[in-house]
Amino acid sequence: ELGHLTRQLFEGNVISLQSLEMMKEMEAGKVLGQPIEYGLGMLRYPNRYGDVYGHGGLTPGYQSNTGYLEEEDLYLTVGQNKGPGSLFEIFSLLFIE
Repeated sequence: ELGHLTRQLFEGNVISLQSLEMMKEMEAGKVLGQPIEYGLGMLRYPNRYGDVYGHGGLTPGYQSNTGYLEEEDLYLTVGQNKGPGSLFEIFSLLFIE
């Protein structure tokens, strides 16, 4: 469902494409001491193939991350049903690095 929502968002079926472009306007910041680019509810992760736009989150017992690589029209959503772990590291290895 998260992957489907991500695809629908970037295809302009959730909000207007104009609003999506506003979400993709980034500002530099830090999260947990790490540099990050953050827009309106969206992060940008640069990688060797282009920019990945998405977001992740966690709650006790569950963690997820989803992203979209425009240059390749590629979506990736990963999740795990356990507490904080190495999910972002796995997402990063598959999609960012």
